[in-house]
Amino acid sequence: MIRYAPAKINLGLYIYDKRPDGFHTIESILYPVPLYDVLEFTKAEDFSLKTEGYHIPGTLRENTIWKTYQLMKLRFGLPGLAVRLVKNIPPGSGLGGPSSDAATFIKGLDTYFHLGLSFQMLLELAEQIGSDCPFFIHSAPAYVTGKGELFQEISLFLKGYYLCIVFLQQPVSTAWAYAQVRPGESGFSFKKWQDSPIEQWQDSLINQFEPLVFEKFPQLAVVKKELMKSGAVYASMSGSGSAVFGIFKQKPLLHKELQPKQRWCFVL
Repeated sequence: MIRYAPAKINLGLYIYDKRPDGFHTIESILYPVPLYDVLEFTKAEDFSLKTEGYHIPGTLRENTIWKTYQLMKLRFGLPGLAVRLVKNIPPGSGLGGPSSDAATFIKGLDTYFHLGLSFQMLLELAEQIGSDCPFFIHSAPAYVTGKGELFQEISLFLKGYYLCIVFLQQPVSTAWAYAQVRPGESGFSFKKWQDSPIEQWQDSLINQFEPLVFEKFPQLAVVKKELMKSGAVYASMSGSGSAVFGIFKQKPLLHKELQPKQRWCFVL
């Protein structure tokens, strides 16, 4: 069985107070995009995980796929399984790869082993793996709050727009980014934003990680600037970085500074 785990982009990201559980309260709009990791399921006597594509830091036992299987095996007594993970979403890019892998794996296990789990059960299992995981169970545009696990589906359609994602092979540690950020009030109004055209997003949808990440990695600020010069109506860093993306009304003619970079362009 094959399953595809989509990436996401953040349209704005605001970080508030630090919670008693060590996480921060956040506010963001998440949008799934057509860049996918690939998961292959094969019968086996024991559990195994093989990875291809982008290098994944850490050991296999630290991978969200491994953690998810152990959780599901303990809960449902799963038999063995061989999993092949093809990483097309760069680790440390802020595109949600590990969370999407885990959520997609949970749904895949439910189908593969005929567990018959309810949507609410899928969400509860996903939340035990990571804050963004519940979003990927639903995998539709959503307004997220809490530590990222609370989401509300929204009517946001970017169909026909072009999306360009640029990655400089420079991963950013999420733990480092959250340790550096200074939480505060954003003044962001989700209700007001819903009625605003995309041309106004650049001034109203801010990623609060950008100043500290751009200070450490100034080349990322250059990428954002070049995307705007190439005609993006909105450009931002995704999550805690380091991928930077631009949304275009027409097929972009990317500035020469962006040509040699690792990049993906899609029609949404």
